Order: sequence, then structure tokens, then C-alpha cells
Amino acid sequence: MTLIALLACQDNGVTVYHEPPAVNIFEPAEGTLYYEEQTVEFRAQVETINGSDVDTITHRWVAESSTICQETQVPADGIATCSSSFDTAGEYKVTVTATDPRLDRATDTVVINIAYNNPPEVTLHEPLDGEVLQSTDLVVFLATLADAEDEADQLEVQISSSQDGVLAVPDKGMTSGDYSGSAYLTGGSHLLTVQVTDTAGKTGQATATVRVNDPPIRQRSSSAQTRLAPERASSPPSPRRRSIRRGTPSPTATTGTSTERCTRRGPCPPWPPA
Repeated sequence: MTLIALLACQDNGVTVYHEPPAVNIFEPAEGTLYYEEQTVEFRAQVETINGSDVDTITHRWVAESSTICQETQVPADGIATCSSSFDTAGEYKVTVTATDPRLDRATDTVVINIAYNNPPEVTLHEPLDGEVLQSTDLVVFLATLADAEDEADQLEVQISSSQDGVLAVPDKGMTSGDYSGSAYLTGGSHLLTVQVTDTAGKTGQATATVRVNDPPIRQRSSSAQTRLAPERASSPPSPRRRSIRRGTPSPTATTGTSTERCTRRGPCPPWPPA
């Protein structure tokens, strides 16, 4: 830890040295190994020697010659923090500078190592590329996950469809590296993408294109529709009426044919009536 103090003189000839703040990086430890794109959390303890409030002090973090966290006030608990990641492998010297209102400064440094990060790998076994499915089918996704730096169950999994968007499937695999999930797909052509993300943020993916058919729609025939039509109620036949005209001579008095009919049925009554 380095202390930088400013010299001040008073009129009485007494020389006064301003007490700079104290700062100490306690996380990460010296020489800690990280991977490219992995987030590194830096933490330092800041204190004042003269008993003044610690939140009057600012802190700034630099990796080599590049600022990774801009100058900001130290929280009241005295813990100065900085989060950053490194996209190139190598050794990095990270320095924090604490500055009080009198511009007195203190610094501390830690060296970390950044290693190359291999992206995760994923192999999609089911469904197969070019497979034809039905919209009533529950589509099963089977895949194998692997990563050089992380365990398989630490990898984040996301499956999306070009037509249905992100699918509601499990977002983790098993420690063995096997992955399984299932979802329904709507009718149409789907570009399916299985994306895997490791703890450092690097990704790998596998794709497959499938066709999903909707079931055919059954239409009723015209004869079926006719059978389903309500039948009209038929009217009962009207009763036959006998009409008798008054004053009409009896047919037995006019023709012999009528007399014969009366004879067959019985004697005809006399005509004209008495």
C-alpha cells in the first residue's frame, strides 16, 4: 500500500502533515486465475487515519493503464468495490486509488491472471434437422453439453424457435452432460436454436430446421347436413265432408240407374214424400 501526503505549513512555523486515507485490496487474492469474459469482483477496505467520515473519500480502479471503474465515493461501510471483465488472456496489475477531500491519496495493487476461455459445446440429437412433425406432437429435445472450464450443470441452456420465440424448457443440463426438454410447436417451419452459455459468458449453439404440420380439418358432407336439417311436420289429412243440398230431388225418382242402386241397397223410399 502506498501513501501520498501533501505538506502544509501554518503561520506559527509548525509543519503539519495531512494524514492520507488507508486502502487495502482483500479480494481477489494475489495471482488468482480467471477466464476471458469472466466477471472479476474487486473489493478493498478504505479507512481514515484522522477519524473523519470514510464516505468523504473517493476510489478509482485502473488495470494497467486503462480505467475499469470510474472515480466514485466510498460507501459508509468503507468497502470500495469494482466489477470488471477482461477479453484477452494475460497478466493484469489492478490498482485502486483512494483520495480524500484534501487530495491526499493512498493506493494498493493486486495482480491477477486471465486465461483463454473455451466456448461451451452443444450437440443436438433430437429433433433431427429436416424432420416433419405434427402440431399435436410433444417435441422432445435431447442434447449433449460440454465445457472445458465449467461443469455441465453450470451451463445455461436456452432453446428458441424462429416462429414461437423462446420455449419454456429447462435451463440447466445434468452433471453427466445430458440435456432433455420438451415443448409443443405451432404449425409451420421452425429454425430451432439451442444456445449454451458458460459462467464466463461465452456461448455455443446448435440448430435444426423442422416442419410442423397442422392436423386436417374434417368438413361435413352435404348429405350429412341434409340429415341434420329438421324435418317439416306433415299436416294430417282433412276429413272428407258430405254436403246435402236441400230441395234436390232424390236420384231414385229421376233415373232407373238410381232405382237400381236403391234396389241393391234396399227399397227406395217413396217420392215425393207424403
